[in-house]
Amino acid sequence: MNLRSFVIFMTALICAGCTSTHENCAVFSQFAFEENFGSEESKPDTTVFSSQTLGPEWLFPNGPVKGMTYVDERPQTIVHGISLPCPNITPDSRCTASYVGRRIQQRQFAIMIEMFFAPAKGDVAGLLISRDASGSLNTDGSKPQYFFCRIPAGLALRRFDDKGIDTLAETELPDYVTRVYLRMEYNEPTCSFFYRYEGSGPDDWTSVIEDVDLAFLSSNDEESPDAIIGFYAEHSSSS
Repeated sequence: MNLRSFVIFMTALICAGCTSTHENCAVFSQFAFEENFGSEESKPDTTVFSSQTLGPEWLFPNGPVKGMTYVDERPQTIVHGISLPCPNITPDSRCTASYVGRRIQQRQFAIMIEMFFAPAKGDVAGLLISRDASGSLNTDGSKPQYFFCRIPAGLALRRFDDKGIDTLAETELPDYVTRVYLRMEYNEPTCSFFYRYEGSGPDDWTSVIEDVDLAFLSSNDEESPDAIIGFYAEHSSSS
C-alpha cells in the first residue's frame, strides 16, 4: 500500500465515528509561528500537536469542532496530529466548517503548517487568513479572506470577498502527495506563499505566489495587523 492509499485508509478510519455528513479528514501535525522572521530578533514558536487539548491561544470561531480527534503517532504510521473533518457545506445545511485558529498581531511573521490530506472532489483544507473570527468562507462581506489550500488537483490561493471567489494562484501536485507543508511570509502589507511536500528538504520551498497585498489586516498605519490564522477544512460543491 502506497502512502496516499494509506492516508486515505487512515483518515477513513479516523472519521468513521464523526457525525459530519462527509467522511474525509485533514490531519494537521504542526503549526510553526516565527515573529520577525529572517532577522536577528526572530522568535520561532512551534506547536507539535501531541494531544487533543489545545492551549488558550487557540480559538474556535465556529464553536467546538464536531468530530475533531487526535491521531497518535504509532511505529507503523507517520500520520499524527489534530484531525479535522470536512463537513458538507451547502446553503441549506446546518453544518459549519472545521476551523481552529490563532490571533496574530505582528507586522512581520512567517507561519508554516504540516498537513496530511488526500482530498476527494469538493474537499479543501489548509490555512485560512481572516481579519476577524468569521467562521466560514464567505462572499457576503467587505472584509476579504485568503485561503491557502490543498485541493484535489494540487494547491491554490483563493480570495473570498463581496465580489465573489478569485483564484489568485494554483499549482499541481503529483497524485501520490498527501503530506504537504504550507508556508506564508508576511511583511506588512504583503505576503508570499510557498510549499514543499514529503521527500523534499526542510529548506526546499517552492513559491506559489509572492507579494500579495494583505493591507486589509491593518485598518490604518498606526494599527498593528489583527488576523485570525489557522486550520480550516470543508467539503463544498463550490470548491
